[in-house]
Amino acid sequence: MSNDFGLDSREVKKQADAEAEYQRLRKRRILDIAKLLKQPEFRRFIWHILSEAGIFRASFTNNSLNTAFLEGKRDLGLALLSDIDTANINAIFQIRQEFVSELKSKEAANKN
Repeated sequence: MSNDFGLDSREVKKQADAEAEYQRLRKRRILDIAKLLKQPEFRRFIWHILSEAGIFRASFTNNSLNTAFLEGKRDLGLALLSDIDTANINAIFQIRQEFVSELKSKEAANKN
């Protein structure tokens, strides 16, 4: 059966069900991230992934294929960052501070 817009009601329901499932899975992912962010090992891992994804640097190169590849990595990193921000808006600041503190400790140890 079609509605006034020519859409099959079964197809509309199928799309609504798919959207509801996507939202359910996203909510679960955000809750999982929030729980994992309490662990320093996970925060170090996240910093590594975000750094490797290139979200802290430009992805432009003189080679368009390389730029496209780097932009793909960066896009995935930005999606992860968005989920992290949704789970805990202050988490990225904590993660960065822990990284900087670790760098300073290593520098101090190397000076001695």
